[in-house]
This record gives sequence, structure tokens and C-alpha cells, in this order.
Amino acid sequence: GAVPSIPTSTPQAKQQPAVRAELPAPRPNAVVQFQRIGLEEGLSQSVVNVILQDRRGFLWFGTQDGLNRYDGYNFKVYKPNPEDPNSLSDGWVESLYEDSDGYLWVGTYQGGLNRYDPNTDTFTQFRHIPEEPSSISEGTICAILQDRSGTLWVGTTDGLNKFNSESNSFTHYRNNPDDPNSLNHNNVDVIYQDSKDRMWIGTLGGGLELFDPVTGKFTHFRTSLGTSEVKGEPE
Repeated sequence: GAVPSIPTSTPQAKQQPAVRAELPAPRPNAVVQFQRIGLEEGLSQSVVNVILQDRRGFLWFGTQDGLNRYDGYNFKVYKPNPEDPNSLSDGWVESLYEDSDGYLWVGTYQGGLNRYDPNTDTFTQFRHIPEEPSSISEGTICAILQDRSGTLWVGTTDGLNKFNSESNSFTHYRNNPDDPNSLNHNNVDVIYQDSKDRMWIGTLGGGLELFDPVTGKFTHFRTSLGTSEVKGEPE
């Protein structure tokens, strides 16, 4: 049978195929079986980088050639259309995140960030524009997180970005060799907020960072050469 999902009752979904019921709870000692869903079933490309299930029950698959929405029956594929500014900016999808308002944020390899509106089935593109300092950082969008205050944070291969929703602009946090409290490495691979509301930033090559959004300062955690000891101490 097809892969089930959570039923939907939103007005928008009346225009869309029904989403199948929730998966049954696993039984003890049950035999695990896998159903293959691939190109023949409508998936746009065989390399799946990221998966998300939204609040309506749809499954989203980010591939290297298109964003796929799956309702348990069929796929709807979103790809860039140069003639449509409200289409997906880049078909290579690296990260997905659903915010508290139900928008789906789509991070891409070379096309910046996209905000998908399920009410209109359209995308708002946020691209890096060299002559605009408040545009999103250059590079791949690796991580997306909305903190408990509602602020959206975006990790890229060129630093950490804070999204300013009122102006649709971005504040950047990058490594500054002259500032020991700046981000240690610009390649931000993961963002996490813990139970004490502390922001942790994982980098690709620069270790772990504890970030204070109020002061904009970073505390660095690195491994000592040749050992597993981690240097640094959270407050």
C-alpha cells in the first residue's frame, strides 16, 4: 500500500488530494518492511537530501532536482521557472523547515532561501545580491531554525543569518579574525536551541559555538589536537 500520512482538514487542502491516515504504531517483534518510492512513482530525482512532514500531513522531499510534495498517493514536483518569480529559486534542495505560521522554508544549494506559502502555492525568493548588504549570505543554505521568540535563523556556508521579517532583510554573523567573540567558522551546518533557550551553532571545520543573540557573541568549543577533550565552558 501507499505510505500513509496525517489527515488534513484545512480549507486549502480541499483543492488537493486527500492525505492518508497516520501510520499504525509498530508491533513488538514485527517484521520491518520497506516500500520503495522512486522515479516510477513520481519522485523527481533519486538523491533525497532532506525530508519533512508539515502540519497538514504532507511529506516533503528535497532532492537535487526538485522539491517534492507527497500526499500518500501522488507527488507534486516544484522546480525553478525563470519566467516565474514566485517559483522555487533552485531545484537542488538542501534544507527544509516549517515555521509557527505554517510557512515552509526551503534552503537551496545555489539559489538562496525560499518561503513557500501553502495558501497561494507560491514561493518568495531570498537570494544573495552582492550590492545589497542586507540580502542573505552567499552560498548553500545548510540549516534553518525558528527560535522560541519567533526569530528565524539560517545557517549558510558563508555565516549565520538572522531574518528580519518586517524588512525582509538579514543580519549576518561571520568570522572576524580581529574579534575573538565572533563566529569561529563561517560554514554553519546545524542550529539548535536547547531547553534553556541557548543557541548552539555547529560548524563544518570550526567546532561548536554557543551563541548569545542579545550580545551577538560566540563562545567557542574546539577539540584539542590529538585528544577528544573539548575546550570551552557554557555559562
